[in-house]
Amino acid sequence: MVAVVALMSLGAARLAPAGALDDGTQVKRAANVVALSKDPMQLPPQRAGRALWLIGNSHTYALPGLKRGETLRNDPGVTLIDQLATELERRDPRRSAASFYRLADPNLLPTEMLVRAVWLLEQGHRPDVVVIGLTWRNVARDAALRHAVGRLCRDEAFVASLR
Repeated sequence: MVAVVALMSLGAARLAPAGALDDGTQVKRAANVVALSKDPMQLPPQRAGRALWLIGNSHTYALPGLKRGETLRNDPGVTLIDQLATELERRDPRRSAASFYRLADPNLLPTEMLVRAVWLLEQGHRPDVVVIGLTWRNVARDAALRHAVGRLCRDEAFVASLR
């Protein structure tokens, strides 16, 4: 029984490490990176300057890992959107004023992506670049909207603008 508990503990630690890189370094999300809430009503801050949106499922932002079989990556600070912001800062510090918005959920459906993006546009957000990550799993899976996204579709004014 002790061996089973020890193996389960070791497996859990490998699948979901606690906020640090392999060398133990703590990583924080850059100030210009915003991970949007799963609740569309919790709007991200509007910032001046250029904005990039990265929209997709967890694989789009590389949380599960960059290669097949890799363990879950730590968040915040090491996902694809964080790497994009860091690389832009490294290559051209003058452009580091850009904001990076990550709108990604596990198995985020294309319909949900569209509804959430239009909602953000309706609220005054204006991206300069939008990157949409679609995988076959996103397209071929469920069609039902998550409850939080479905709430937006009950607002007649929003549905009219969506159309």
